[in-house]
Amino acid sequence: KKCVIFGIENNFKLIELMFEFPQMELSLRELNEIKDYLSTSKHFEITFHGPLLETNLGSLREEIAKIALKKIQQTIEMCYKLEGKFVNIHTGYFPFCHPKSSITYQQRLIKKIAFEKCLKRLIKSLSFLSTFASERGISILLENNEAIGYFPRTPEDFERILSKLSKVYVTIDTGHANLVGDVMSFFRKLYKKTKMIHLHDNKGNLDSHMPLGEGNIDFKSIFCFLSKKRIKEIR
Repeated sequence: KKCVIFGIENNFKLIELMFEFPQMELSLRELNEIKDYLSTSKHFEITFHGPLLETNLGSLREEIAKIALKKIQQTIEMCYKLEGKFVNIHTGYFPFCHPKSSITYQQRLIKKIAFEKCLKRLIKSLSFLSTFASERGISILLENNEAIGYFPRTPEDFERILSKLSKVYVTIDTGHANLVGDVMSFFRKLYKKTKMIHLHDNKGNLDSHMPLGEGNIDFKSIFCFLSKKRIKEIR
Protein backbone atom coordinates (compact mmCIF):
# COMPACT_ATOMS: atom_id res chain seq x y z
CA LYS A 1 0.00 0.00 0.00
CA LYS A 2 2.82 2.40 0.85
CA CYS A 3 4.40 1.82 -2.57
CA VAL A 4 1.15 2.65 -4.36
CA ILE A 5 0.63 5.82 -2.30
CA PHE A 6 4.23 6.88 -2.95
CA GLY A 7 3.78 6.31 -6.70
CA ILE A 8 0.57 8.30 -6.92
CA GLU A 9 1.90 11.19 -4.80
CA ASN A 10 5.05 11.43 -6.92
CA ASN A 11 3.22 11.29 -10.28
CA PHE A 12 4.45 7.87 -11.34
CA LYS A 13 2.70 6.49 -14.39
CA LEU A 14 3.27 2.84 -13.51
CA ILE A 15 4.31 0.70 -10.60
CA GLU A 16 4.97 -3.04 -10.42
CA LEU A 17 4.01 -4.87 -7.22
CA MET A 18 5.83 -8.04 -6.21
CA PHE A 19 4.81 -10.25 -3.31
CA GLU A 20 7.70 -11.96 -1.59
CA PHE A 21 8.82 -12.22 2.01
CA PRO A 22 7.99 -10.41 4.30
CA GLN A 23 4.70 -9.48 2.54
CA MET A 24 3.75 -12.48 0.46
CA GLU A 25 0.08 -11.69 -0.14
CA LEU A 26 -2.63 -9.06 0.33
CA SER A 27 -5.57 -9.30 2.69
CA LEU A 28 -9.01 -8.37 1.36
CA ARG A 29 -8.87 -5.17 3.42
CA GLU A 30 -5.48 -4.18 1.97
CA LEU A 31 -6.70 -4.99 -1.54
CA ASN A 32 -9.72 -2.72 -1.14
CA GLU A 33 -7.59 0.07 0.34
CA ILE A 34 -5.24 -0.03 -2.64
CA LYS A 35 -8.20 -0.06 -5.01
CA ASP A 36 -9.52 3.10 -3.31
CA TYR A 37 -6.14 4.83 -3.71
CA LEU A 38 -5.93 3.84 -7.37
CA SER A 39 -9.36 5.39 -8.01
CA THR A 40 -7.89 8.80 -7.12
CA SER A 41 -5.56 8.75 -10.14
CA LYS A 42 -6.72 8.32 -13.73
CA HIS A 43 -3.23 8.03 -15.20
CA PHE A 44 -1.65 5.54 -12.83
CA GLU A 45 -1.16 1.97 -14.00
CA ILE A 46 -0.43 -1.01 -11.79
CA THR A 47 1.21 -4.27 -12.85
CA PHE A 48 2.19 -7.35 -10.89
CA HIS A 49 5.31 -9.48 -10.61
CA GLY A 50 4.57 -13.11 -9.80
CA PRO A 51 6.35 -14.91 -6.95
CA LEU A 52 10.00 -15.70 -7.66
CA LEU A 53 11.48 -17.54 -4.68
CA GLU A 54 10.65 -21.25 -4.50
CA THR A 55 8.62 -21.05 -7.70
CA ASN A 56 9.18 -23.54 -10.52
CA LEU A 57 6.58 -23.95 -13.26
CA GLY A 58 8.66 -26.60 -14.99
CA SER A 59 9.70 -28.72 -12.03
CA LEU A 60 10.32 -32.42 -12.60
CA ARG A 61 8.12 -32.94 -9.54
CA GLU A 62 4.55 -32.29 -10.63
CA GLU A 63 3.38 -31.29 -7.14
CA ILE A 64 5.94 -28.45 -7.04
CA ALA A 65 4.84 -27.14 -10.43
CA LYS A 66 1.20 -27.26 -9.27
CA ILE A 67 1.97 -25.12 -6.20
CA ALA A 68 3.77 -22.58 -8.40
CA LEU A 69 0.78 -22.58 -10.75
CA LYS A 70 -1.59 -21.90 -7.86
CA LYS A 71 0.49 -19.02 -6.48
CA ILE A 72 0.71 -17.32 -9.88
CA GLN A 73 -3.05 -17.79 -10.37
CA GLN A 74 -3.52 -15.90 -7.10
CA THR A 75 -1.31 -13.10 -8.44
CA ILE A 76 -3.43 -12.94 -11.61
CA GLU A 77 -6.59 -12.71 -9.50
CA MET A 78 -5.11 -9.81 -7.48
CA CYS A 79 -4.13 -8.08 -10.72
CA TYR A 80 -7.66 -8.54 -12.05
CA LYS A 81 -9.27 -7.10 -8.91
CA LEU A 82 -7.04 -4.02 -9.17
CA GLU A 83 -7.74 -3.69 -12.91
CA GLY A 84 -4.14 -4.35 -13.93
CA LYS A 85 -3.20 -5.55 -17.41
CA PHE A 86 0.07 -7.43 -16.94
CA VAL A 87 1.54 -10.13 -14.73
CA ASN A 88 5.28 -10.57 -15.11
CA ILE A 89 6.74 -13.95 -14.15
CA HIS A 90 9.93 -15.99 -13.87
CA THR A 91 9.62 -19.68 -14.63
CA GLY A 92 12.02 -21.00 -12.03
CA TYR A 93 15.20 -23.04 -11.70
CA PHE A 94 15.99 -25.65 -14.35
CA PRO A 95 18.99 -27.70 -13.17
CA PHE A 96 19.13 -29.40 -16.58
CA CYS A 97 19.31 -26.28 -18.74
CA HIS A 98 22.78 -27.03 -20.05
CA PRO A 99 23.09 -30.73 -20.92
CA LYS A 100 26.27 -30.14 -22.94
CA SER A 101 28.14 -29.15 -19.79
CA SER A 102 28.16 -32.75 -18.50
CA ILE A 103 31.26 -34.89 -18.83
CA THR A 104 30.04 -38.24 -20.14
CA TYR A 105 27.59 -39.14 -22.89
CA GLN A 106 25.32 -40.85 -20.35
CA GLN A 107 25.19 -37.71 -18.18
CA ARG A 108 24.44 -35.56 -21.19
CA LEU A 109 21.65 -37.91 -22.27
CA ILE A 110 20.04 -37.96 -18.81
CA LYS A 111 20.16 -34.17 -18.58
CA LYS A 112 18.73 -33.79 -22.08
CA ILE A 113 15.79 -36.08 -21.27
CA ALA A 114 15.18 -34.28 -17.96
CA PHE A 115 15.35 -30.87 -19.60
CA GLU A 116 12.86 -31.81 -22.30
CA LYS A 117 10.48 -33.06 -19.60
CA CYS A 118 10.89 -29.76 -17.68
CA LEU A 119 10.30 -27.77 -20.86
CA LYS A 120 7.16 -29.75 -21.70
CA ARG A 121 5.73 -29.13 -18.22
CA LEU A 122 6.68 -25.45 -18.40
CA ILE A 123 4.88 -24.96 -21.72
CA LYS A 124 1.82 -26.74 -20.34
CA SER A 125 1.86 -24.48 -17.25
CA LEU A 126 2.29 -21.30 -19.31
CA SER A 127 -0.48 -22.35 -21.69
CA PHE A 128 -2.89 -22.75 -18.76
CA LEU A 129 -1.83 -19.47 -17.15
CA SER A 130 -2.03 -17.46 -20.37
CA THR A 131 -5.58 -18.68 -20.98
CA PHE A 132 -6.55 -18.06 -17.34
CA ALA A 133 -5.12 -14.54 -17.56
CA SER A 134 -6.52 -13.62 -21.00
CA GLU A 135 -10.03 -14.50 -19.82
CA ARG A 136 -9.55 -11.66 -17.32
CA GLY A 137 -8.05 -9.22 -19.82
CA ILE A 138 -4.52 -9.77 -18.53
CA SER A 139 -1.33 -10.66 -20.41
CA ILE A 140 1.34 -12.99 -19.05
CA LEU A 141 4.85 -11.62 -19.54
CA LEU A 142 7.89 -13.88 -19.30
CA GLU A 143 11.05 -12.19 -18.00
CA ASN A 144 14.59 -13.17 -18.96
CA ASN A 145 16.78 -14.60 -16.21
CA GLU A 146 20.46 -13.94 -15.66
CA ALA A 147 21.65 -16.86 -13.51
CA ILE A 148 22.90 -20.15 -14.94
CA GLY A 149 20.34 -22.85 -14.31
CA TYR A 150 17.38 -20.55 -14.81
CA PHE A 151 15.29 -20.60 -17.96
CA PRO A 152 14.83 -18.71 -20.24
CA ARG A 153 18.16 -16.87 -20.28
CA THR A 154 18.82 -16.26 -23.99
CA PRO A 155 16.72 -15.05 -26.94
CA GLU A 156 16.94 -18.60 -28.30
CA ASP A 157 15.43 -19.94 -25.07
CA PHE A 158 12.51 -17.57 -25.52
CA GLU A 159 12.02 -18.63 -29.11
CA ARG A 160 11.61 -22.26 -28.00
CA ILE A 161 8.77 -21.21 -25.72
CA LEU A 162 7.09 -18.50 -27.79
CA SER A 163 6.90 -20.70 -30.88
CA LYS A 164 4.40 -22.85 -28.98
CA LEU A 165 2.49 -20.16 -27.05
CA SER A 166 0.76 -17.32 -28.89
CA LYS A 167 -0.66 -15.65 -25.75
CA VAL A 168 2.60 -15.36 -23.81
CA TYR A 169 4.64 -12.15 -24.15
CA VAL A 170 8.03 -10.87 -23.02
CA THR A 171 9.59 -8.59 -20.44
CA ILE A 172 13.18 -7.72 -21.34
CA ASP A 173 15.29 -6.97 -18.27
CA THR A 174 18.31 -5.04 -19.54
CA GLY A 175 20.47 -5.82 -16.52
CA HIS A 176 19.79 -9.54 -16.76
CA ALA A 177 20.46 -9.50 -20.51
CA ASN A 178 23.80 -7.76 -19.96
CA LEU A 179 24.92 -10.58 -17.66
CA VAL A 180 24.11 -13.17 -20.33
CA GLY A 181 25.60 -11.57 -23.44
CA ASP A 182 24.55 -9.16 -26.16
CA VAL A 183 21.71 -6.97 -24.84
CA MET A 184 20.68 -5.83 -28.31
CA SER A 185 20.12 -9.41 -29.46
CA PHE A 186 17.17 -9.61 -27.06
CA PHE A 187 15.57 -6.56 -28.66
CA ARG A 188 16.32 -7.59 -32.24
CA LYS A 189 14.85 -11.07 -31.80
CA LEU A 190 12.05 -10.45 -29.30
CA TYR A 191 10.75 -6.90 -29.84
CA LYS A 192 7.57 -8.05 -31.60
CA LYS A 193 6.49 -9.94 -28.49
CA THR A 194 7.84 -7.48 -25.91
CA LYS A 195 5.34 -5.54 -23.80
CA MET A 196 7.54 -4.40 -20.91
CA ILE A 197 11.15 -3.45 -20.25
CA HIS A 198 12.90 -3.40 -16.88
CA LEU A 199 15.51 -0.68 -17.32
CA HIS A 200 18.57 -0.76 -15.09
CA ASP A 201 22.32 -0.85 -15.55
CA ASN A 202 25.29 -2.94 -14.44
CA LYS A 203 28.90 -3.61 -15.42
CA GLY A 204 28.33 -7.10 -16.74
CA ASN A 205 29.45 -8.96 -13.63
CA LEU A 206 26.69 -8.46 -11.05
CA ASP A 207 22.94 -7.79 -11.08
CA SER A 208 23.52 -4.53 -9.21
CA HIS A 209 20.52 -2.54 -10.50
CA MET A 210 22.52 0.63 -11.08
CA PRO A 211 20.94 3.84 -12.40
CA LEU A 212 21.15 4.20 -16.19
CA GLY A 213 24.58 5.38 -17.29
CA GLU A 214 26.54 4.03 -14.33
CA GLY A 215 27.23 0.65 -15.93
CA ASN A 216 28.25 -0.39 -19.44
CA ILE A 217 24.89 -1.02 -21.14
CA ASP A 218 24.43 0.92 -24.37
CA PHE A 219 20.99 2.43 -23.73
CA LYS A 220 21.34 4.84 -26.63
CA SER A 221 21.32 1.91 -29.06
CA ILE A 222 18.29 0.42 -27.30
CA PHE A 223 16.28 3.64 -27.50
CA CYS A 224 17.31 4.26 -31.10
CA PHE A 225 16.22 0.73 -32.03
CA LEU A 226 12.83 1.16 -30.36
CA SER A 227 12.36 4.52 -32.04
CA LYS A 228 13.32 3.09 -35.44
CA LYS A 229 10.79 0.31 -35.01
CA ARG A 230 8.22 2.91 -33.89
CA ILE A 231 7.50 0.99 -30.72
CA LYS A 232 5.53 3.15 -28.29
CA GLU A 233 3.34 0.77 -26.30
CA ILE A 234 6.04 -0.88 -24.21
CA ARG A 235 5.80 -0.15 -20.49
